[in-house]
Amino acid sequence: MTKTNKPLPSDHQYKEESTLLKKVIEWLEPQKRDGIKVIRIVDRYTKGYSDLFICARGRFVVAELKDDTGTATPHQEQFIEEMQRCGAIGGVCRSVKDVADLIDKALYCTCEHEHNTFDTYCYVCGKEIRR
Repeated sequence: MTKTNKPLPSDHQYKEESTLLKKVIEWLEPQKRDGIKVIRIVDRYTKGYSDLFICARGRFVVAELKDDTGTATPHQEQFIEEMQRCGAIGGVCRSVKDVADLIDKALYCTCEHEHNTFDTYCYVCGKEIRR
């Protein structure tokens, strides 16, 4: 998981999307020191923008937050797919842990190539190698 002074992110799903948003923002706040910044863009004229735009050490993550029963609209799904085609990591998140998993996917190598023990970053994907 990403670095934080707080406990590991919760996989609890909330009945209200606004509660999930608050919990995610609270969890991300101390991580600004580690190069992770969250931005919330509210644009009532553009359909589909994700709830959170996250810059994780220069890598772009979009997170569409949903309560325990909510589903993404077609516009939201399309926006996430467009961002993924541009190289971003994105997805629908129902818990703080889901957001943490997206950030980890953006930061850490998952390409399963063999790495030398002294390598810090993957020569294929350029992401940090987690040991």
